[in-house]
Amino acid sequence: MKSREVNSDRPAPARPLLVAILRTHIKEFGKAKDGRIFQNERGDVLGTSSYWRVWQEARPIVLPPDKAASRLGRRPYDLRHTCITKR
Repeated sequence: MKSREVNSDRPAPARPLLVAILRTHIKEFGKAKDGRIFQNERGDVLGTSSYWRVWQEARPIVLPPDKAASRLGRRPYDLRHTCITKR
């Protein structure tokens, strides 16, 4: 993270429902040795292809049909520029 100490936390506000989902995930799967919530089956960093595969499955489920059919949000990174994630 820019302008942060190496081991410092980064506050990120989240809705209560998301917090509950993440806590359930942590209870079921634990955390990686370095504290990451999401990890591969060996406890290592998830590969880019994993994010891509999951996003391709989730995209038509989580986006409204008109957004899913458009070029918006084709890649997870695109969501930062399209305001799709804002409600």
